[in-house]
Amino acid sequence: MPFPSRSRIEGGSSASKTGSEDASFEQNLSSASRRKREGADLSGTGRTALSAKDKERSRKSSEAAMTRQERAEQRQAEKASRQNLTKADKKIAKLQAKNEQLVAKQQKKEEKAQQKRTEEADPRDPRRSGRRLGDTRAAERAERNRKRYRSYVFRIAIVIVVAFVVIFGAMTLYRSDFLLVKNVHVEGATHLSSSEITETAAVAEGSTLLRLDSDGIVSRLEESPWVQEAHVTREFPDSIVIHITEREPAAVVRIDKNVRWVISEDCAWLSLATDEDWKNNYHIIDVNTAISKPASGSICTDDGIVAAVTLLQGLSSDFRDQIKNISAESAAKLSVKLKNGITVAWGDPDETELKEAAVWALLDEYQGKVSYINVRIASRPTYRTLQEDEGGNS
Repeated sequence: MPFPSRSRIEGGSSASKTGSEDASFEQNLSSASRRKREGADLSGTGRTALSAKDKERSRKSSEAAMTRQERAEQRQAEKASRQNLTKADKKIAKLQAKNEQLVAKQQKKEEKAQQKRTEEADPRDPRRSGRRLGDTRAAERAERNRKRYRSYVFRIAIVIVVAFVVIFGAMTLYRSDFLLVKNVHVEGATHLSSSEITETAAVAEGSTLLRLDSDGIVSRLEESPWVQEAHVTREFPDSIVIHITEREPAAVVRIDKNVRWVISEDCAWLSLATDEDWKNNYHIIDVNTAISKPASGSICTDDGIVAAVTLLQGLSSDFRDQIKNISAESAAKLSVKLKNGITVAWGDPDETELKEAAVWALLDEYQGKVSYINVRIASRPTYRTLQEDEGGNS
C-alpha cells in the first residue's frame, strides 16, 4: 500500500492553515459589521447622546477585540496544524516501519525457500562450503573418476578370480578319472557290425568324456569304405554314441569270371563281393577288362561302370525290379537285360525317363511278342518280335 509523503502532508497542512485564516477573517468582519449596525442603531435612536469621543473609543475597542481574537484563532489554528502534522508523521513512520518489517520477513522467507531448493537440487552447493563453483565441479569430476576407476578395478578383479576358478576347476576335472568312458553304442550300421565299428573306432583306454579324441575316432571310421560319414556324441556320465552313415551298395560289378566287387551309389569300391552280395544286388557285367584294379575306398573311374550306376539311380523302382543285369561295355553302349529275357539297347544314361516310358509302352502293346527293344533314340524307339527272331534263325 503506498504511503503519503511528508511533502503531501505538509501541503495539506498549509491548505488547512490558509482555510483557518480565511474563516477567522470572515468571522471578524461579521462581528465588526454587526457592531457597526448596532452602533448605527444606537446612533439612530440616541445620536444626540453620543459624543465623538465615545465613538472613537468604541471603534478602538472593537479593533483591539478583533485583533486579539484573530491572534488567538491564528495560534489555535497553528497549534492544530502542528498537532495534525505530528500525528501524520507518526502514522507514516509507523506504517513505514511496519512495511519494512513485512519486507524483511518476506525476504527472509524467500531466502530460506531458495536455500532449501538449492540444497535439494545439489546438496554440495559451493555457497554452503565457501568454495568456488569451478573448484566444486572439478572436485566432483575427480570423485566420479575415482569411483569409476574403483568400479573398473573391482570388476576386473572379479573376472580374474572367476576365470582362475573356472580354469583351475576345468584342469582338475580334465586330468581326473571322472566321467570315464565305459560304454560305446553304435547307431546307423547295417552292413558293418557294431563290433567291427567299435574295433575300427579304437577308443583309447582310460578316455573320459572330457579327454575323448572324437576327431581321431571319426577319422578312423571314415577310412572304412563302407562308412560315408561318422560323428560321435557324449552321453553323461560314462557313454559315447557313434553315429554311422553307411554307403549304399548300388550293384556288384563282375570284373572277370572269378572277381566281383561291390560298388556304392557314389561309385566308390566297397569290398569284394560275397555270394550274398551277388544275390541281393544288381549285376553289372561285360565291363572293360582294361580297368584299373579296384581298391577298397577308391573311386571307380571307368566310364561304362559309372554310366551303369547312374542309369540304375535314374530308373524307377518298378523298372529296376525287372532288371537281371546291365552290360556296360562303354558309356554309350549300355544294354539292359530284363528278367523276362528281353534285351533293351539303352545307349547312354541321358533321357532315362523318356526311354523307360517307351519301353513300358512297347511291353504293354506287344506283351509276350517282343524280344528286343532299342531306345537309344528316345523319340524313335524300335523293336523286334519273337517271330522275326524265329524267321531269322530258320
